Amino acid sequence: MNEENEIYEKEEYYWEDRKEAISWLQDALDYVRDEDYDRALMAIEKALRIVEDLAEYLRIKRKKEAKK
Repeated sequence: MNEENEIYEKEEYYWEDRKEAISWLQDALDYVRDEDYDRALMAIEKALRIVEDLAEYLRIKRKKEAKK
């Protein structure tokens, strides 16, 4: 898949991914409050993967816009 297709595909899911990352972070805070640190760490790691994907999407988008 080339970068343009990846950008288009990610554009569709950007807001859903953003909401999912926020939800995982909220879950992590709940787990910490309940002193369930293993689950808190898992939730943080899931949120981090989503945020890393979103950051890559934005880098590609910025790069594409700079070429215009």
